[in-house]
Amino acid sequence: SEVKSQIIGTFVSFFGTSLGVLLLKHSDDLSKTLQHSISAMTVTKKANKLELSEPVVPCKRKRPV
Repeated sequence: SEVKSQIIGTFVSFFGTSLGVLLLKHSDDLSKTLQHSISAMTVTKKANKLELSEPVVPCKRKRPV
């Protein structure tokens, strides 16, 4: 009975620790993804503020003779 409760206690603590590590890993990955998308949005907003003009095709140059 004492050994059984010790085994169950060990399993519960191992399961809890494993679950905690898994949740923290997913939380960290989500945080990195959100920070990346927020920084990409910031760059886009800055480019819009610069009022970039549309790209223009350069005119053809005359061939040298």
